[in-house]
Amino acid sequence: MGAEIGSTHGEMINRLHRSMRLAFAFGVVASLATVTAEWVPPASAVPPAHLTSKIATCVVPGSTGHSTEWFARYKVAEGQKSEIHVVGVGEHSSDSNSPSTSLRPWMLTWATANQAPATVRKLGPDIKNATFSAEKMQMLSPDGKCILYLSAVPTPPHRVAVIGDSVFANIAQTVAKKALGAESYAQSWQISATSGNGWNATPVTWPLKVVDGDWAIDSARGLAESQPSVLVVELGADDALRAVFASVTAHPKFARDLVTGVSKNIGELIDQESPQLPCTVLVTAPAFPTDLFGAGEAYVTEAVLVNAAIREQALRHRKSDVRLADWAAFSAAHHSPVGPSKDWFAPGDNVHPNLAGEKALISLIHRVIKTCAK
Repeated sequence: MGAEIGSTHGEMINRLHRSMRLAFAFGVVASLATVTAEWVPPASAVPPAHLTSKIATCVVPGSTGHSTEWFARYKVAEGQKSEIHVVGVGEHSSDSNSPSTSLRPWMLTWATANQAPATVRKLGPDIKNATFSAEKMQMLSPDGKCILYLSAVPTPPHRVAVIGDSVFANIAQTVAKKALGAESYAQSWQISATSGNGWNATPVTWPLKVVDGDWAIDSARGLAESQPSVLVVELGADDALRAVFASVTAHPKFARDLVTGVSKNIGELIDQESPQLPCTVLVTAPAFPTDLFGAGEAYVTEAVLVNAAIREQALRHRKSDVRLADWAAFSAAHHSPVGPSKDWFAPGDNVHPNLAGEKALISLIHRVIKTCAK
């Protein structure tokens, strides 16, 4: 079970700091898994002529009616080693007075050969004609408002697109290893998950500072361009953990702002993307004491508040075909290791599901998806 909270704020802070130091030293916290990789230089040889040309786009609506379309042109070799050859990147803006972003970098993220995430920041000219040994890539636009998705493998039609944190980052690796079985629904899901991300922040600011929670909205914009049949958003646990840290370091207003921000960001995502997305499924976070960062029972308090915001937004937007996959409620009785069918979580962790828990979460989401209007 989760660690007991110290009797004073000082004890709690010390415990959190010790947990964080261990996490940084040994790399046990998945939210810190993204690493800066060696830059892949531009291809020195001309790519084979039989490559298939593709384009990834993402549109950012402006407050004055203008919009910006970000694009990445690339080529892939079908049926061969998965490689993405970037031809060029740029933007089209309907506002002739908009400032140029050519001097601001793109952020590229992809999985290395051993499935570890890698990230680099590069200007547009440096990306042109670069080759990546990867099945899929994500590119965050220079304005930080759009995520483009590049893929060297065919995308299944009528697919489910998932935005998630370390829970679905782990599931993506399980899917890649085919540990869930070929019949798993998740085999055909498009999973965009980054450990440490929440509705309110990105891993770069973990765990104290928080930037505006645009990441989920940025992802939804990019995913909407390829017209998935369902968007699943599994976030909230990292927001609750940040709120714990804020509370015990004497920043209670910051903790409350986190919860308010979760509700605000959910509403904005739905309002902006529901016209392009037939159905959206919101997933609640487990609300059980956790050893992560020594948060213990304090995590439960914050997770309950975050989940209340998620449930309220799902109910408010039900007419927009928003559904709730209440993982917190569904998994509540499976935190106690009473046989393999009861224990769905890593020991003491209680946030990241084990293999049985991953199967249960996928099954729950699949059942909720079936309730979406056709």
